[in-house]
Amino acid sequence: MNKTLWIFGQSMSLPFNLNREEDGWPYLVSQQLGMDYQNFAKSAADNFFIYHCYLEVRDQIKADDIVIIGWSHPSRKSFVLDRSNAKQMAVLDTSIYYKTKTQEFIRSSNPVKDSWQKFLQLMKPSNKGVEYYDTWFTEYYSEYEQRCNFQSYVDSVSHTCTGLYLPFFFSKESIIGIDADGTGHMVDFILEHDVAISKDDCHLNENGHKLWADNLITHIRKNQK
Repeated sequence: MNKTLWIFGQSMSLPFNLNREEDGWPYLVSQQLGMDYQNFAKSAADNFFIYHCYLEVRDQIKADDIVIIGWSHPSRKSFVLDRSNAKQMAVLDTSIYYKTKTQEFIRSSNPVKDSWQKFLQLMKPSNKGVEYYDTWFTEYYSEYEQRCNFQSYVDSVSHTCTGLYLPFFFSKESIIGIDADGTGHMVDFILEHDVAISKDDCHLNENGHKLWADNLITHIRKNQK
């Protein structure tokens, strides 16, 4: 059977706002390794959703496969959609929506541009004028709880992943208090190498995807020895 490269994450695991799939690091890494790849990443995904996607296919991952997870910021929060819940259905059309093989999810839409201010300062939840989400942010949100949950996801994948597991993280700030090693911190990498698409869009540009692919290949080769 062919080896598979499995990819999970948020927009940093996609050729986000680029013209072609071939410009993204997932494609570039798969080509260098000569492997097929499956990418389950979704823009703005939180760690709960990312972990759920991993669980859905965990039993399909083989020992000689490679699993790359680009973990999100722990302050992001998605909710399992219950179509019998009138309050959820009332906000569905204005929410970010995800559908997988077994579940549907919603989360608050964030209209702020993907600038450095957002990625470095505005990742914590805030009221957006949507009662369903604002109630959670105001009355239930706990940064400590979110980071505890994040730690459990990271630990679980580390202990259950059959293939070669290589994580990376949203930023250095996103893993404060988290016991985790990985292949890098995406926001910091983009700043260090000046590879943002623009000042208002701080995702990887084409050169950034090439550099990140090289970074991942280095870690893969090192771990395969």
